[in-house]
Amino acid sequence: GQLNPQGIPYGFFPSSLPGLGVLYPVIIDINLSEERLQQRMQYLKEGAFLDPFATHYAQFKIASFSVDVQLYGYVTMDAVYDDDGLIQSKFKIEALEYRDYSFEGLRMKGMVARLANDVVLLFLVLLYCTLTILDAVLSVQAQRRRTATLAKILTRSRRQSLR
Repeated sequence: GQLNPQGIPYGFFPSSLPGLGVLYPVIIDINLSEERLQQRMQYLKEGAFLDPFATHYAQFKIASFSVDVQLYGYVTMDAVYDDDGLIQSKFKIEALEYRDYSFEGLRMKGMVARLANDVVLLFLVLLYCTLTILDAVLSVQAQRRRTATLAKILTRSRRQSLR
């Protein structure tokens, strides 16, 4: 009696996100007041999101940005509750450095050196791609020359054997 005809618990409204299927997301924003955070935590408890008997799987995603080090962080934790009461978890941590190459961003300490490093790195990547393409073209040309030379040799040996 706690599920509606679609099999969804009353009071819960699933969201469908592309590539993730139907979920019951709970968003906890860093800007929440302490009171709103307590309400959100109570919602998690009362909704059996973190119930030791009803919860089998939970996924936590945390996104952050540090102004001091100009770094975006994204942490995903998958928690699986097994029948023995243990929680098996996996973490995936990703980081992305933010580089502001606008005129204002280049005024920050160390940004000119970062830009120079990135330009050199970009040049090396482009050089590598160019040399790889050149190597492929030269290899195809050499293969064609080998094939033509082999064909000439075989043609000569056939002519000599027919004489």
